[in-house]
Formats: sequence, C-alpha cells, structure tokens
Amino acid sequence: MERKYGETGTNIRIKGALEATLKELENQGKSLIEEVTRKNEAYQSLNKNYLDTQRQRNGIFDGKPAEEAEAMLRKAIDEAQQQFDQFKEVQQQLNINMTRADTQRDELLSLLAKLETESKAAGSKKYRTGFVILMKKATGH
Repeated sequence: MERKYGETGTNIRIKGALEATLKELENQGKSLIEEVTRKNEAYQSLNKNYLDTQRQRNGIFDGKPAEEAEAMLRKAIDEAQQQFDQFKEVQQQLNINMTRADTQRDELLSLLAKLETESKAAGSKKYRTGFVILMKKATGH
C-alpha cells in the first residue's frame, strides 16, 4: 500500500481491513454465483427428467390419472377372475362327464366281453362276427 498525504496508520489499517473484507465478499459472491449456477443446472436436468417421465406415464395410460387407470385395471382383473371361475366350473363339469363316459365305456366293454363269452359258448358264428364288429367300434380299432 502506498501512503498518501493525510493518511494515518489507523486509516491505513481500516482501509486494508475494508479492502480485505471487500475481496472476501467478492470471493464469496463468485462462489455463490457458481453454486447458484450449478444448482440451476441440476434443477433444469431434474425438471427435464420429471417432464420426460410424466410424458411417458401419460403415454402409458393415455393421459388418464393413475387412479382412473388403476380402477380400470382392477375392473379388468375382476372380470378375468370371473371368467376364470366360470371356466373352472365348466372344466369340473367336463371332468364329471368324462368320468361318466369312461365308466359307461368300461361297462360296455364288460358287457361285450360277457356277450363274446356267451357267443363262444353258443357257438354261433354269426353272433360272433357281430360281436367282433361291435368290439372294434367300441375300442376304435
């Protein structure tokens, strides 16, 4: 520092302290500007991501609110469950019918076997031929 006319030691110290304070405030100002710039850039990036995500979300549900989309999905699930229950009932009935048909087939085969035995015992060739045809039809051969 250069001493000017009329400056005293106290004034010089005050001036030096003020200059140092001013320099520190300028440095803090620069740091604050840099921090605000960084935070603004981070905000812009986050905001862009938010807007992109919101656009994508709106595309998923055709722009409908999530609650409405959830209600639609819940309704679809309920309807699918009802259809499943109906199919399950139909399957159970088909299983019962299949069991009945299997039982009737077994009874028919048993009856046919009995008739074949009786036919052999009777020795009737005509009766035996009819039986063979019935057996082939019953067994699918």
